[in-house]
Amino acid sequence: MDLSNVATDTAESMDVLVKYILSLDISPDTKKNAIAKAFRTVGSRFYVQLFNASSEIFDSTAITTLINLDYDQIDRLSAKLLQNYVLGREVDYLVKDYYDSELGRAQHEAFQNALSLNKHPTLERIVVSETCDWCWDHAGVFTYPSGEDFARHRDCNCMFIVSGYNTRNGVLKNYVKEKR
Repeated sequence: MDLSNVATDTAESMDVLVKYILSLDISPDTKKNAIAKAFRTVGSRFYVQLFNASSEIFDSTAITTLINLDYDQIDRLSAKLLQNYVLGREVDYLVKDYYDSELGRAQHEAFQNALSLNKHPTLERIVVSETCDWCWDHAGVFTYPSGEDFARHRDCNCMFIVSGYNTRNGVLKNYVKEKR
């Protein structure tokens, strides 16, 4: 299952909100604080949803993680968004990069939890269309991926497919989420 569309959709929605806040006739500090508050609120929910989705894929929901949002990173991002807006520069990619990095972090932590429960998850990183050497070097199938294997860079179009194994009935088989 590739969860990158969730990051893309969230980034697009958040981008609309950020642009709205930036267009308001309020002080720069108020804009920066409003953007940071929005990222903290949406970021924690985003992280929890992606961590839980990844844990479900890996059949490892027994372990939970603390949401460890980096408030300094969010403050720097908010300041950078404001600065780029004032200077007439692009802001969209900054929002997408943030959500891509949070997706990678959530998947990596869920992966580590699955391994600690003796599950056998895999990560397949697939290069889509033309891309850079770094992506080609990091493409492949990983049973013990590092955090870097989940990393993305600006305009990265790699597809990440994560899968696990369901062992509740004692039979190892590819995990397929039951439809309800």
